[in-house]
Amino acid sequence: CKALKFIFIRGATFKKLTIKMYMQNATKLEHLFMIDGQLEEISPNCFDDLTHLKLLSLTNNKLKYFQMRIVESLKQLEYLLLNGNQILTIDVKTLIKSVPSIKYVGLKSNKVPCTKYQEIWVYLKAKKIILDDLTDNEDSPVCNFTFF
Repeated sequence: CKALKFIFIRGATFKKLTIKMYMQNATKLEHLFMIDGQLEEISPNCFDDLTHLKLLSLTNNKLKYFQMRIVESLKQLEYLLLNGNQILTIDVKTLIKSVPSIKYVGLKSNKVPCTKYQEIWVYLKAKKIILDDLTDNEDSPVCNFTFF
């Protein structure tokens, strides 16, 4: 199990993720997809042993909050995909400080208010980190600013 580099889980019905107990032997894991599920909550230390993780996709779940403590031990993380959840805000400054390798943050189709999204976008753009736009976000008002 230590050589495992890729895990794809679709449609899981559990609401709380405490994956540490299941993944502590998958120390070489690089890509973790947990998509299209019922996930509402993640224990803050559940990914601590996954220090080689480069991509974490939690798309299309039911997350409302995403604590940066969840990813702060993931020093090689490049892609954080949180699209299609119910997230209201995210602390990108702590994300950048905790995970300096981050290149892309996916927040499309969440409930991030437009003003907060603009603030996040400007901050990440200055750091040369890609952030997707909200053009198809059903839950937030259409943002009236130009991506450039």
